[in-house]
Amino acid sequence: MKNLLLLVTSVVFITSCGGGGGGGGGSAAAPTPSAPSIGITFSSTATQANTGDEVTLTWSTSNASSCSGTGSWSGDKGVSGSETLALKKSGSVTFGLSCSSASSSSSKNVSISVNPVLNAYAYIDGPTTFSGFYIFKGKDISLMMKSIEVDMDINDQDSLYITNFRYSENRYLSTSRDADDNLDRQGVRLGVNYNVDESGEQKTFYIPQVSEVFHSTNQILLNTDNTINPYTYSDNTDSLDDLEILSANIALDFDPEYIPTYTFNGNEALYSHDNIKMSVMAFPRENEATFDAVFVGSSNNTSAEEYAFLYLVDKRQVDANANNLPTESDIFNKNLAMVDIFTSYMSQPNLDLITENGFRTKTDFAQLNNTSQSVADTLSGARLADAIDLSTNETNFGGNNYAIKYLQPDDTSTQRVFLKTSLTDDSTFSNDCFSSTNRFRSCNAINWQLYFFTPDKEALVGLILGGYFGSSNKQTNARLLLDNDE
Repeated sequence: MKNLLLLVTSVVFITSCGGGGGGGGGSAAAPTPSAPSIGITFSSTATQANTGDEVTLTWSTSNASSCSGTGSWSGDKGVSGSETLALKKSGSVTFGLSCSSASSSSSKNVSISVNPVLNAYAYIDGPTTFSGFYIFKGKDISLMMKSIEVDMDINDQDSLYITNFRYSENRYLSTSRDADDNLDRQGVRLGVNYNVDESGEQKTFYIPQVSEVFHSTNQILLNTDNTINPYTYSDNTDSLDDLEILSANIALDFDPEYIPTYTFNGNEALYSHDNIKMSVMAFPRENEATFDAVFVGSSNNTSAEEYAFLYLVDKRQVDANANNLPTESDIFNKNLAMVDIFTSYMSQPNLDLITENGFRTKTDFAQLNNTSQSVADTLSGARLADAIDLSTNETNFGGNNYAIKYLQPDDTSTQRVFLKTSLTDDSTFSNDCFSSTNRFRSCNAINWQLYFFTPDKEALVGLILGGYFGSSNKQTNARLLLDNDE
């Protein structure tokens, strides 16, 4: 009807202009009709939210034949519908909807202001593999050290869970006796890797869990807080006490049954494993573009004289530093502050800076006098370290207060381990350990500790070795070594 009216109007207009002759009477061509425009209605259930919150996007269109997502989502969306999704990134997050027909196109955006908060998304934004160490010390047996990998996923904003637990290196921290209980004059050292078979191949073993989905036997309960920006929080804290909120509780139970032929992703399954229940420090990523979240803590079973230690870091951080593994010299001349981490399951950890002194490792070898043979064997090749006054960064107690031993790995090892001990004379730091005088007094090594460099070599993590060399302390706690010059 519209076209007909246009034609009539055109004819009337031509006639009125005096075109009265009868010759040549052709009519004007009709104009091409315009394509109908595309209409889009696009909305979100929220314009402001926190990371990890879910929002629902709803849309409808007219005259569109297809629509797709742009910006912070993608894929075919249909010409109408709704979709609920979690907000994984902070800032101004924009979702676009681009629609088209055979002859037209249009688009519309919605933006959400997302606030970063301390919850699961501060650590990972989806399935992630973590790498690290698990250490167990039982009564009257040497400490066992495993290189582990775990697959971790998000349950909700307040909790994570472990879907798979496996290890690729398994060693004792060997004592100064061999398998036949004979003195072997090597002292404490890294023992044989039990995951290497007769052909020299290193195997990875999977340990079956009671549950591989979120469950009371498989959970990492995070200490969350929607008022905290996890990426700036530590910059604004006044004391270590403020950092104790960055913590979690881990409960992981393993299947008590032996499965002799079961394999998972090509990895052989073994006997069950000691269950893990501990409180840990849970340090979030530095920012949303990095992958350096860390979990570190320890647990004690006082009555059984057992303890355990766990250190996990995002495997992408490990892989990024795979060609920059630590060596002995990496610890030289670092001014290191010592921070103890005391943990108890389902309780918030306590951080304690050892204010009396830090330490600085020197290149000088520790040539000790008046020590027991086992201590002398263990510290053969160890380096001396000075106690450092943290307030002045000057040498404290006269120097030569510690011995640091690098435990040389074998060709199959990814473990780079340092032993540290305090050198004492009647429980006070003294140079009598290194002189030929006062030989009637006994020089001893106490408070043994074990440390690993973080993948970027910016700090060390470790634990107190309770029960070694006749120590009456059968317990442990985790410890951080931080660069006091930064």
